[in-house]
Amino acid sequence: MDGHNQRVINKINSPSHLVNVELTEQNSYIVTFTQHNTYLDRDILINIELGTTTVPSSYNIITTNSVGQPFDYYCVLDFEAVCHQVNPSLKKPSPDDIWEIIEFPICLLSAETNTIVDIYHSYVRPSIKTTLNELCISITGITQSIVDNSPTFDIVWKDVQQFLLKHSLISFVDRHSKCHSFTWITCGNWDLRTMLPLQLKQSGFDRPKFINEFINIKDLYMEYYPSTRIRGMKDLLKKLNLKLEGRHHSGIDDTKNITKIAQWFIENKHPLKLTWKRNG
Repeated sequence: MDGHNQRVINKINSPSHLVNVELTEQNSYIVTFTQHNTYLDRDILINIELGTTTVPSSYNIITTNSVGQPFDYYCVLDFEAVCHQVNPSLKKPSPDDIWEIIEFPICLLSAETNTIVDIYHSYVRPSIKTTLNELCISITGITQSIVDNSPTFDIVWKDVQQFLLKHSLISFVDRHSKCHSFTWITCGNWDLRTMLPLQLKQSGFDRPKFINEFINIKDLYMEYYPSTRIRGMKDLLKKLNLKLEGRHHSGIDDTKNITKIAQWFIENKHPLKLTWKRNG
């Protein structure tokens, strides 16, 4: 499927032979002859029908939790990315700087149980500039060897969508299917307002509707407590008497720490409501 980043396989069949088609957990299709004594006296013809990975706009979203939260599930994330500055002497980012995601973690938090029900985590091999700089390595702890042995973003993004599909948070095929309500939680606007749309564009993917709204948990806390100013995740953890676990600027560790903050909101009956929505 190289070069078809936005395509999925809808159907596989053969007009020349009787075949059985099976999809494995590794997203590979196995085509097997159904007759043991198949004569290869003619060409084997395989028809592959492609479709797009556009999420249907009218699938049914249901919210069933009994704890008063506006969403049943929350996908908490915190990217790590590498930045190659066009002009390293500049203190501010330039529009020509090259940014690429190098770590994509998700903690799936259930509103009903206030527990992490699943985790997705992958490092990402950059495609535009494949070598990490020393600043990135020192801040994130992500080494060149780690990204060299990791999948590129196009593979990671497909895996992320499969993760969402597995938990019935999105649907690609059935406009009448029921999906659980969910949204994203970050600590800042950059991850979903800037970085993911940029990475999707660079990798040739359309922007799906399901990333067009999210909760910046730092902003939400200041909405509930307007006299408080929060600078970042570490500051908010300290304010809530929560311990910083792991390494700061490790994507998966920061994601787990942000999840602890979200769990504090649920435990204290603060609705985890949207703070940002595209075009409104």
